[in-house]
Amino acid sequence: MTRLLEPAEPGTDMDVRVLEAYVNQSQAEAQEVTIARAIELKHSPSLIAGLCLETSKLFKMAGM
Repeated sequence: MTRLLEPAEPGTDMDVRVLEAYVNQSQAEAQEVTIARAIELKHSPSLIAGLCLETSKLFKMAGM
């Protein structure tokens, strides 16, 4: 559901696809901080690998 008075033009910053990419990129970048913290705290490699996998999925979705 859009709340803009006029529909956003394709490819502009308010295009739904662009906004979704921004959200996914922001979430992935925030998750990078979580990964760095997990490494710093010497969490298990499997936990860190899982976080990395999920983060890579977010970056991939942002790039689509």
